[in-house]
Amino acid sequence: VVQAGEVNSANLSARVRQYEAICKTLVHLAFTCGQWGSPEVAKIWQRIQRKIYSRCESNGNQLLLEFQRYPISLITYAACMGATLAENLGFITPLLTGEFRHEYREPKLAVEVFPPNRWQRQPEGGRLLDGMERRHAPVNDWLHSTLEAEFNSHFPSADDFTLCFDRAEILIALGFLGHADKSHLEDWHPTGAFGYRVENRHRIVKQLTETLNGAGKEKLLVSRLFGATDVECLENLERFTRHADLVARELRFR
Repeated sequence: VVQAGEVNSANLSARVRQYEAICKTLVHLAFTCGQWGSPEVAKIWQRIQRKIYSRCESNGNQLLLEFQRYPISLITYAACMGATLAENLGFITPLLTGEFRHEYREPKLAVEVFPPNRWQRQPEGGRLLDGMERRHAPVNDWLHSTLEAEFNSHFPSADDFTLCFDRAEILIALGFLGHADKSHLEDWHPTGAFGYRVENRHRIVKQLTETLNGAGKEKLLVSRLFGATDVECLENLERFTRHADLVARELRFR
């Protein structure tokens, strides 16, 4: 049973750091496999995702119950970061489309579970984490800091790391639009730190649009990350932009 009682900055941050310590080896393996692994290797990581998903408790403090999903976010983000850095996009798709089953509940795709704002019913809870009190995307920013500490040596600069992180989050959001049930969600997608890093978001969307309109689109289409055709991909990119711009306007980021 997840401990009941008051949750504060100290004990929530300590719990999350404990998760990170337990997952450290898996996080490094995930990043490396993301760089070099095939889609078949990614299916092994689907099994790891399912195993982590199935081990969560169901009784206890609601905020701590939610943060049981943090390890699956951390490991999947690490794998997506490695794949994004290496442009190994075919590795990302299985990480988003694996099916999670839970007794008495409808099956869900991984991308409907692991993004932080998919498991946070109390979004303000993330602001209890050390240093995240005033952040717009506290868990995403915490993930950014955690992964940067582990993998900054793979990037020429801190700005390059952040650009890769934002690109990975945007690809996850696009994957959500490409694979999740669209019937009741319209343009909604998981929002990440790219929500307030507007310049990076515009730069990445421009790059993806140019890729889809150019000769280098084959790798993106073969991955089926957010569409099987350039038309479908461009439509999902448009949907992403509409929602991201709407959120940015509402929160006065632009």
